[in-house]
Amino acid sequence: MSRADHGTHARYTVGHCRCWPCRKAHYEYNTHRDKQIAYGRWQKFVPAAPVREHVRSLMSAGIGWRRIAMFAGVNQQTINRLLWSKPPTKKIRTEIADKIMALQPSLDKVGCTTAIDGTGTRRRLQALIALGWSQSKLGARMGITGSNVSRILTSERVTAKSAIAVRDLYESMWNEAPPEEDWRHKIAANRARGYAAERGWVPPMAWDDESIDDPDASPCDTARPRHRKLPSGEELQWLHVELRETIPALAQRFGVYESSIRKALERAA
Repeated sequence: MSRADHGTHARYTVGHCRCWPCRKAHYEYNTHRDKQIAYGRWQKFVPAAPVREHVRSLMSAGIGWRRIAMFAGVNQQTINRLLWSKPPTKKIRTEIADKIMALQPSLDKVGCTTAIDGTGTRRRLQALIALGWSQSKLGARMGITGSNVSRILTSERVTAKSAIAVRDLYESMWNEAPPEEDWRHKIAANRARGYAAERGWVPPMAWDDESIDDPDASPCDTARPRHRKLPSGEELQWLHVELRETIPALAQRFGVYESSIRKALERAA
């Protein structure tokens, strides 16, 4: 069965998914096609060169050509011919081109053992340590040792499997304080925060979700000195709904990115 993304025409037709986003994408595709046919502008075939370049860009992002075929819901031979036929394929069916062009790179599409840039993975671990989580506690949450966490922290490239594990951990812990109910936990948390401060690591709210993986991005300066912690989701909802504070206003109040406020509100909904 196809594993194309939800909310696409490919997932509806090949994967037989009938969720609302897929039905909507199927309807929009057919509406567009019918209009183009009515206007006499529908093309059964389109140039293959842009599609070929898109496939190559997906491959450079770490997605193998067989996985591209699987996620797009097309035959492997189609991708094979598109990439390596001699002479190069000049035309490709419109519906197949649409399926391939709709496929966008994401971590979940990369093979588990594929090595990818470790920037975002390191930053997520660094941010959790800045909150006070020790490497051993983070490792325990992921089912690995603290020494493996240390290895990831110093690696320029990591496997997609490790990146996904850290991403999922970060999503569940980005606003969770470490336990400090006794002196042992307090010492561990303070050591972690000190370790992070010495290296200039910042907490999760200093990073925007859309740029944390970008090697050229920088953390939010306003969040660096404050180390502010967001209030409970219930309190945020009260400020946003009852007092009508906008998301930009809340972000400025707590010195974080707007995406952090949106994420907290979504979780509290």
